[in-house]
Amino acid sequence: MPTVLFADPDRDHRKLYVWLLTSYGCRVETAGDGLQCLGKLRRVVPDLLILDLELPWGGGNGVLRVMGDDPRLLPARVVLTSARASASELDAFASPPVVRVLAKPFELSALFERAELGPLFERADFGAVARGSERSTVNGRGRR
Repeated sequence: MPTVLFADPDRDHRKLYVWLLTSYGCRVETAGDGLQCLGKLRRVVPDLLILDLELPWGGGNGVLRVMGDDPRLLPARVVLTSARASASELDAFASPPVVRVLAKPFELSALFERAELGPLFERADFGAVARGSERSTVNGRGRR
């Protein structure tokens, strides 16, 4: 069972991802700010960290900096998200452990289309969520 840490300042956004990821058999931890995220990383190193750059108390870039200084905190993979950063700003973060950078709004299936995430979710069809009768898109305010 893969473990995912979802770090986003929007509570509704976190609830949506808990529902989505647990429905596919993931163990999900959440954090609403940079300090909570680092605290969770000290207790459990997830297979995947979905990290929003606009986290209060340090921001996603602060979390990345601390992870770089302490390799024990490094998850296997990081997906960065942002409602405010431009695509070029996000691309500046595209180096390991970051495997994907996404500007909000994005379709939920966009998180999982990269090959690097495939081994974590071999049995899951995340694209089915987005292909449903209502396309699942998350905007910068955490709403579908």
